[in-house]
Amino acid sequence: MSRTTPAVDGCQDPRLDGASWKPARWATIGGGYYWEHWDRKFRDVNVTNENTLKAFIDLTPNEIAHGRVSYLYGERRYGTYDTALFVLNPGLFADQFATNLRRFDVANRNRQKVDAQLDFAVNSFLTITPNAGLRWDDYPDQVFNMQGVSSDHSWNAGLELGAAVGPQLKLMAAYNYEDRRLGMAGGNGNSGDVLDPAFNCPADLTNTANPPDCTWRSNTEQRYHTFLLASDWKVVPDKFDLRLEGLYTKASESNKLTPCVATGADACNGFGTNPFPEAHANLMRFNAVGKYYVDPDLVQRLGLTGAVTVKMRYTWERNRVDNYAINDMTPYVATPDGQLEGGNRALFMAATNPNYTAQTVALSVALHW
Repeated sequence: MSRTTPAVDGCQDPRLDGASWKPARWATIGGGYYWEHWDRKFRDVNVTNENTLKAFIDLTPNEIAHGRVSYLYGERRYGTYDTALFVLNPGLFADQFATNLRRFDVANRNRQKVDAQLDFAVNSFLTITPNAGLRWDDYPDQVFNMQGVSSDHSWNAGLELGAAVGPQLKLMAAYNYEDRRLGMAGGNGNSGDVLDPAFNCPADLTNTANPPDCTWRSNTEQRYHTFLLASDWKVVPDKFDLRLEGLYTKASESNKLTPCVATGADACNGFGTNPFPEAHANLMRFNAVGKYYVDPDLVQRLGLTGAVTVKMRYTWERNRVDNYAINDMTPYVATPDGQLEGGNRALFMAATNPNYTAQTVALSVALHW
């Protein structure tokens, strides 16, 4: 008999992030400290602690330009990493897993992040904002032949245009490009080893470390192009506002493999270093948000005090993916495995089907006093 137990996490996050200094009228320098502590239950680790330092500088040399640059460095460390002790034993569950696998959301992580933005107020009508960013995540660990993500490096650059057409209408257009590269390790090789013909990669891990000769490595590159158009229109000032948003994202992913060195009947290097086609994804989204300000006299006659607003949102979203791994799958096929371990071969009632069209309508009422 087995039982699954949901994970439970508790977070504490005291911070000090309000220190700043103005060495000149046009410059502000500041920074802060941030500590995050998670007590985790039924996860692979018992606790994680992350300490982060952040520094920034604001520059306003004249009335036209305003720039801001920030730098962040953080280190996250877990207490004890033991999947069997914290997950499988409490859940009365036995499973196959590699003891040298580290899950990215709880693994040790060193993070560096840089953000830069420059606003140009060309005139009272137009504002131009170029921006760029860098995020450098590395996952250091002394574990033997660590599996999982070892690095996650990305950078982005973009441009935003803002126009005030009049007192009742503002328009915005933006473009952003992001390049992301991940270093990963995993897999269990094949049936033989080039260094020791008598050695076999285990058919299952049986809760042991995956050996180096049986490890596949992958360098994954992802590229994103994102376009955004938006407008804020005061249709009836102080009565009805309307915001329209249109988003389009085009993404691609390529993988370069480093096969494991084990050889045999099913050689590790049989696929070569780049056997898989690129995957592509296209996301389109449209939002319409209307905000109505209820007449103050009506609010008062209803016996209420303060301002009452009614907000309604309509969202249309479509996602399309071209991925060799799932293109030929039937969305409504059931898994043949009794314990659902073969769920990667099925799309349960299209629940995880990345090709979808969705529409959402939401209504909310807010009372401010």
